[in-house]
Amino acid sequence: MRSGLRLLLALVLSSAVTVGALSTASAQDYPTFTLGDLWEYTVDVRLDTLLGFGNVSGSLRATGETRAQVSAVAQDETTVSWTGDLNLQGRFTIPGETSEAAISGTIATTFEEQRQAPYFLPAAFDAQAVVDGAITFIVTVPYTATLVVNATVPPTAGSPTFPLSEGTQTFTTTGTLATNLSLDFLGMGFENATAEEVPSTIRWDVTSFAMVDVPAGVFSGLRVTMEALTGFLPSPFFALIQGATQVTHHSPSVGSPVLFQFLTNGTEVGRASLETYAFASSVPPPFWLNPLFLGGLLAVPVALLLFRYGRERRRGL
Repeated sequence: MRSGLRLLLALVLSSAVTVGALSTASAQDYPTFTLGDLWEYTVDVRLDTLLGFGNVSGSLRATGETRAQVSAVAQDETTVSWTGDLNLQGRFTIPGETSEAAISGTIATTFEEQRQAPYFLPAAFDAQAVVDGAITFIVTVPYTATLVVNATVPPTAGSPTFPLSEGTQTFTTTGTLATNLSLDFLGMGFENATAEEVPSTIRWDVTSFAMVDVPAGVFSGLRVTMEALTGFLPSPFFALIQGATQVTHHSPSVGSPVLFQFLTNGTEVGRASLETYAFASSVPPPFWLNPLFLGGLLAVPVALLLFRYGRERRRGL
């Protein structure tokens, strides 16, 4: 059960991936981030077969929303912070049994990605997902699982950079990948942690697309397909393992990914679609909130108090 739930988490959470959005008018230019830029996505992940469970078969679906906001901006580095809430529903059949077991729950995610100019992929990301769920077969058994993923991916020669240009390339990098899974099931606690350096070979392909329809509107632009040939793909939410492919659609009018498709061994297992977005304003605050102006206002009553205090002291003398 421990290995099965771990794989279940890995499949669901690595599929429900979102990417830091770009805040420029052109997807081909390096993104210019503004503190407070915000993007919201709807997530729909469906796994018709729970691979790796031996003879266990069934279906699993996770739906919900995730939002990203620029939380820090430096000269050549940007931090994008994400929060998400997914609803988990599914069923599976246990070998030797004729009836099905049901699985349900919620997945709360938080993570941060570090972007570094001029690279397309994040250089590092820290992610955490907390699953509160229940498995119902003969009786209902609740469980809580927490999965933490930390990864760094040093940019190397061949890493995709801005401006993006059409074509196919392959690059190899060695990153660090650390995972920690804790599970509370039937009153018992389990924990498993791994940390290692992982060499990865990633193939990426850039093509143009004519039209894509998402809740935020209809867009055209560039399609970026990235596949982990070996190792893992440094996606900004969770690491996508070997055999996984991530397709992102970037719109010139929005400057951000408007659609994400996630494939495993060539089969789409989920997608995330842009629902709303808003760019933060860089307009300076009103003059009356300026510290110099406030300091000037405070100086007037302070000066009067000092004058009155000095006058009273002279009278006392």
